[in-house]
Amino acid sequence: MQALRTREQSFDVHERGLTHRLAGTATLIPWTDIEGIGSASAEDGRPLAEAWGMGFRFAIELRNERKIRVDTFTEDARELAETIHRAVSLGEFPRGRGRRP
Repeated sequence: MQALRTREQSFDVHERGLTHRLAGTATLIPWTDIEGIGSASAEDGRPLAEAWGMGFRFAIELRNERKIRVDTFTEDARELAETIHRAVSLGEFPRGRGRRP
């Protein structure tokens, strides 16, 4: 069921926040709108856990109490969780590419 709900889900990381894409809709989420990372779980350990999306998973908790669930169907889910944690909890924002005038 999770695979069907999130099969088209993706994230783009920017200096000022995330773009969350799901089912043809893109939502911009500034770092200030993210409360943190919650409900993180490690590898499930069962042989088919990854195939079922039950390996590494977490929730992006927004300040409006909405949660965006991320699982192993999202490419680089661990890196995304680390990036969000660094930006929201430590104030270490990702750097953009290119030069600024």
